[in-house]
Amino acid sequence: MKEEKRKITLAPLSCFYITSDDYVLEVHLPGVKKEDIEVKSTDDTICLSAPRGDVLYAGCWVLTQEVDGDNIRASLENGLLTVKVPLIRPKEAKAVPIE
Repeated sequence: MKEEKRKITLAPLSCFYITSDDYVLEVHLPGVKKEDIEVKSTDDTICLSAPRGDVLYAGCWVLTQEVDGDNIRASLENGLLTVKVPLIRPKEAKAVPIE
């Protein structure tokens, strides 16, 4: 019986920011095929897993604002996965004084 090799799990390099309309998550997934990427969402999280050889890229990001989970869009171009999550009602940020 052949022994199955374990994959090394890595948090992918990512950038997460908010525009006036969307949460935007950009994740670097070099060498990963589009059909191997799994993106899942709940009311307040985006999670992904993407295998490549002996590596498994995996991560979850928490959404702190109300979002439209039915209209999430994702695209992959040159190893960069971009996920856009529409905001329903953006919260207004408050300035924090620095002492």
